[in-house]
Amino acid sequence: MIDVSLNRSTDEDTFKITLQPDENVCFFPNNIILRCPKQLPFHKSFVVSSLWLESENQLRTISASYGADSKLIDVHHQYLSR
Repeated sequence: MIDVSLNRSTDEDTFKITLQPDENVCFFPNNIILRCPKQLPFHKSFVVSSLWLESENQLRTISASYGADSKLIDVHHQYLSR
């Protein structure tokens, strides 16, 4: 569970990040979460993504998708607010 400060939490004011079995999540002290494969897969596509707080009510995400040849396919950026 992740709280509104992007810290690990057991409180009710949280959201859940569902991980794939081969995925890793890194928490950084400046409210950044990095999601990436535990190991880069050989000849398989993969995604690296990050979430961070711009302010108390603004969240940004960016995801980079890579193909089976490890070349960048797509970058997707979101700006969310409440």
